[in-house]
Amino acid sequence: MVVNANEAPPPVSRALMGAVIGMGVLIVVGTIGLGAVIVHRLAHGHIPSATVAATELALSVPAGTQVRSVTAVGDGRLAVQLHAENADRVVLWDPASGRVVGQLLLSSQH
Repeated sequence: MVVNANEAPPPVSRALMGAVIGMGVLIVVGTIGLGAVIVHRLAHGHIPSATVAATELALSVPAGTQVRSVTAVGDGRLAVQLHAENADRVVLWDPASGRVVGQLLLSSQH
């Protein structure tokens, strides 16, 4: 097919042109809004707050044992490092039930 340079291009629908321009504007506005949200959260340290209930918790340990550290585990349990004269251990404790659900014995070798 040979195209004549003197011919006018086919007419473009005004509705189609309006839709294309409108979508372009929405893309630009959405991108700017997303960027603003990211910058805001980075600047203000958006971290969801956690509520902690004031409760008395008790973990029984043998006499002469020291608690070295307590670390929260993702499922609500606590990993408690205990130090004694002959061996250390890490206890996995569930405060909700008050039970020790596992432990890792760390014996010292002399």
